[in-house]
Amino acid sequence: MLKLIKYELKATARIFLIAYAALIVVSIFSAVTGASSQNSTSGMITTQGQVISSILYSLASIIFVILSMGVTVVTMIIFVTRFYRMFGSEGYLWFSLPVTANQHLICKVLVALFWTITSFNVLLGCAFMQIASVAGIGFFYELADLWKSIVYQGMHPVLWIVCFMILSLSSITTSIMISYAAIAIGPSMVKSRFGGTMLAGLLIVICTQFVSRIMSTFTSNTLAQLMDQLNRISSNAAFSAALDDVFVYTTVVSSLMSVIVSVALYILAHHFMSKRLNLA
Repeated sequence: MLKLIKYELKATARIFLIAYAALIVVSIFSAVTGASSQNSTSGMITTQGQVISSILYSLASIIFVILSMGVTVVTMIIFVTRFYRMFGSEGYLWFSLPVTANQHLICKVLVALFWTITSFNVLLGCAFMQIASVAGIGFFYELADLWKSIVYQGMHPVLWIVCFMILSLSSITTSIMISYAAIAIGPSMVKSRFGGTMLAGLLIVICTQFVSRIMSTFTSNTLAQLMDQLNRISSNAAFSAALDDVFVYTTVVSSLMSVIVSVALYILAHHFMSKRLNLA
């Protein structure tokens, strides 16, 4: 299992590392030109330097946005296509290995999660660098003051960040499992593997939305009561506690929905990979 994960990481690392390196280099260049552009507006650089700095910063910013979108798209394409290829001619090699369908599936999910989270962190760090280069050192002081102000009012931003991380992780996992389940089911639905995958994906999305809607009906009343309680509170301490309750309740309910859907899709994908495998 560990060897399989190691091989999968090596097979995908080259593309991701090149993409990350390009993004970081452009981000640094954009940050430097952005800082130069700020200096030019404050009169520290000549008029000709202002024009050059502005042009370079604009160009670097455009390239950074394009690369950011490219990294996002590449991340999705790679983990989908590598799983998709398992059900074609490459599948005869993959499924002849002394590895169970369960291990194949877990490996693909873990590696996809790893690269998705890594891509998000790289993009977040580069974006943070862009903001800091334009706003200057004062940006960090303002951010620290904002954090202290929120904490001083009795709120818990750390809890909010944890809730956001849990929601993001559960959402990403569900998205991955929707893709993998559709790919596993697709070849057994119609003769065209691609057409079957698209059809299976559409049906899965409809079913998951239906299940989510049903589960929401059981939780909407509690959430409405929490929001109503939040609107009636006047003191900061009580408001903070009520706001935390809303965040925690929303996180627990949404994550529970995602876990149920992900587990169901995992079982479905595993069944087709182990019992009804169809290599097109």
